[in-house]
Amino acid sequence: MPYLFIIFFLLELLSIVIVSNSLGVLVTFILIAIVACIGVFMLRHIGLAAVLLSLEVFRHRQSGLSFYQMLYPIRYTFAALCFLSPGFFSDAIGIFLILPFRFSSNSSENTKFYQEKTNNYINDDIIDGEYREVKQDKVKE
Repeated sequence: MPYLFIIFFLLELLSIVIVSNSLGVLVTFILIAIVACIGVFMLRHIGLAAVLLSLEVFRHRQSGLSFYQMLYPIRYTFAALCFLSPGFFSDAIGIFLILPFRFSSNSSENTKFYQEKTNNYINDDIIDGEYREVKQDKVKE
């Protein structure tokens, strides 16, 4: 396990050196600062409560959410932490985590779930609404 951390650190350092050689030191520093600001914004946006709630739902599995929907807040938070790390290797991992990918079994579950929800509304012959009668007063001339 410690070797994984050392390899990750070396890849981060190597990515900074490669980008600074091709773009320049100032541009590399500005890019690292911008990506770190994006990471802070993402962490403030999702919040710790959403992560804890998704972990609780995942633990009990009482909701109709798919595995993909339950893991999204965790992936989003981990991507934000990757953006906070100074380096471009972790930024690539963060971008990969944000991309919406679905497994084939998940997409069939989600399609079935949404078809059931929309069919309940489409097949009903009842239109729900309120009405009131408006009587016009006769205008005397």
